[in-house]
Amino acid sequence: MSQVNNPVETLREVVEELDAIPNQRDKRDLAAAIAVLAGLALDRGLIQQMMRSLDMRESVIYQEWRAEALREGLEEGRKEGIQQGIQQGIQQGIQQGEATLVLRMLQKKLGDVPPAFEVQIRTLPAERLEALGEALLEFRSLEDLTAWMTRS
Repeated sequence: MSQVNNPVETLREVVEELDAIPNQRDKRDLAAAIAVLAGLALDRGLIQQMMRSLDMRESVIYQEWRAEALREGLEEGRKEGIQQGIQQGIQQGIQQGEATLVLRMLQKKLGDVPPAFEVQIRTLPAERLEALGEALLEFRSLEDLTAWMTRS
């Protein structure tokens, strides 16, 4: 198609020939292949306009390409999902480790930490957790922790 003098006219002629094919399955399969080849030389919109009377979606070739594209898309999505899951898991693990460390330091310095504070501390964003880790060095009692948690 890319080596003919007038690709648009050539496609028009091919579409007319396709319309004359009685076997619908053959017609759909050929239409799918022709559309792909026409895409090497012509604009997609023009191809769709000229071939709109031919339903290629039921073509065996189209269905195979579609199934392959879906498989590839699912595989790519799976890989991205796994990668994101790993990253989130690592971040959550690090944050939980930091929260556990801060809680252990608070218990060493102040004694038992009220369960409500423990829950709050485990849900603090990373930057607030780091700030608490620094602030606890100055704490002398649970009242200091209470005041810090109230301000935060």
